[in-house]
Formats: sequence, structure tokens, C-alpha cells
Amino acid sequence: MAWPQDAYVGQEIVCVDARPCPCCNTCEVKQDHNYKIKAISPPDIRGYIGIIVHGVHCMYHEWGFAHVRFRPLQSTSTGFAILRSILTNPKKEIVKETAE
Repeated sequence: MAWPQDAYVGQEIVCVDARPCPCCNTCEVKQDHNYKIKAISPPDIRGYIGIIVHGVHCMYHEWGFAHVRFRPLQSTSTGFAILRSILTNPKKEIVKETAE
């Protein structure tokens, strides 16, 4: 997945840059907090795509926060569960679950 070209509404992201903005000297997003994308704005003149997140509103950021402030949240729960089961019982056969 290429960030931010593949960003989509509803995607979970994490803030990696919560420094105060030069335009308003505040920043409503918090470092290392997870957010969900509410809307995506077209690139500005610098090429930054605006990311509007649920639960955060700033009158200076109507178009959203620059995409460089966020990264997609990577889910590792399934992968770690499989790895743990292999380490716990290395001879156990891994069976794919089927929906009934």
C-alpha cells in the first residue's frame, strides 16, 4: 500500500508528527494516538494531501492536516497470533478457518 495515495475514509492511522503548526502555533492531534480518517482533501500547492480525522477540529485546518503527520496503522494481531501458536507448538498443523 502506498501512503497517502491509497488512503481511504474510515482507515485507521497513527499520528507521527504532532509539532505545533506554524499557521496557528497549536496542534490538536496527539503524537502516537490512533485516528480514523473522516475525509480527504486534494493536495495543496506544496503537494500535501489534507487528512481530516474524527474527533479533531481546528479552524485553521479546514482542509485537514498534512498527510506527512500520519502513517497507516498496521494490524499485526493476526500475524502475531499465528507466530505465537507456531512457537508454542511447532509440530501443530495450521488449519485455515472456514465460515459455516
